[in-house]
Amino acid sequence: MMVETLRKGVGGTVHRASLLPVRYGIRPDRIGSRLWRMIAMMARWETKPTIPITASVLERHPGLWQRIRDADLAVHGYQHISYVDIPLDEKRADLDAACRVFSKIGLVAGGFRAPYLRADQETFDLVRNRGFLFDSSCTQLALPAGHPLTNPVKQLVASRYGGDPIAPGPAVHPPLVELPVSLPDDEILIDGLGVRSTTGLWHVFEAMMEMASSTGSHLVLQVHPERFHICAAALELLIERAVDAGGWLTPLSGAAAWVVRSPGGSQRWPDGHSFALSITGDLDAVSIGDFASRIWRK
Repeated sequence: MMVETLRKGVGGTVHRASLLPVRYGIRPDRIGSRLWRMIAMMARWETKPTIPITASVLERHPGLWQRIRDADLAVHGYQHISYVDIPLDEKRADLDAACRVFSKIGLVAGGFRAPYLRADQETFDLVRNRGFLFDSSCTQLALPAGHPLTNPVKQLVASRYGGDPIAPGPAVHPPLVELPVSLPDDEILIDGLGVRSTTGLWHVFEAMMEMASSTGSHLVLQVHPERFHICAAALELLIERAVDAGGWLTPLSGAAAWVVRSPGGSQRWPDGHSFALSITGDLDAVSIGDFASRIWRK
């Protein structure tokens, strides 16, 4: 787990490791249940969450695909490794292995999200050449400059994800659409800043939504299934308020398809919607054993 330690910092990695017995079980049932609840909540609003999934997890848990078949899927690598830290041939091998797993199971993935939100031009070229509709590996700050959490979030993002955390990715690598993850995500809020109450999470989500609404942009919220039970009530409130404010609820594949077919690649949203909201959740492990496999891989 050396790469994970580097990307999230020693403190962040140790803290997450201490929570594994609480968040994960020996079997995938606990995370599977939270994932199903996430998909069911979005279905009530007639949309889907986008779930980028690490393909080796599908191999180790062959029954998992039944939990995710009603979600909008994206590839999250074959192994959960940083694409920035491996050579081109290893990137290619990992991505192709992931695509083979999805194809063998019969799952369709519209896009790609790099593990640790770390990608480079080689990664974008590989993803584009394999016919994906979108990439969601870049990040963007979704809090206004004057928000009290903006500076702490920037510091945490820099320590966990490395590099320039707020650098936007290219809007379009024809025909690949870049849909950046909006920060802070659930890991930064809950594990990094200790924001766990529904009220506290809602206030942050509200600020992010208001910024998206005022700029007509796309709020791509990241809530890992392992923390969905903490965020569920605040997410439900966010979705309700977003709909009332004229937001468009869409999975990432829907947003990317709209950008591609809209005149000139414009991100003006359909049917008069003032902004877009997508709920996503990376799935790179569903049991404690999945983390053990990473250690043995090293």
